[in-house]
Amino acid sequence: MRFTRDGKAQVVLNIDKRKSKDWNEAVFDLLKKDRAQIEGKVGGCDWVWYRLEHANVCRIAISRSGKITDPQESLNEIRRWMIEYVLKFSAIFRPHLEKALAEMKRR
Repeated sequence: MRFTRDGKAQVVLNIDKRKSKDWNEAVFDLLKKDRAQIEGKVGGCDWVWYRLEHANVCRIAISRSGKITDPQESLNEIRRWMIEYVLKFSAIFRPHLEKALAEMKRR
């Protein structure tokens, strides 16, 4: 979970194994093959798939508007949203990650 500089609150899946850019990108690409299925399980969110060519990490995120400097009432709502979607991310990505990791072992 994080806040971005452009005013978004995000729930994020980071793919970052031991600074292995090639491995991270391969797992990201395998997950991206299932993008429509993954995104279809959570409607009403802005999805962003970051391959981050300049870094070792790859990132998949959903976002909504929100700043760390928002009023407390807004931050409470953002916190509830983040908790809800962290749990959804775990449930959604678990089978896709297991499949991607099994594929990586075969390589």
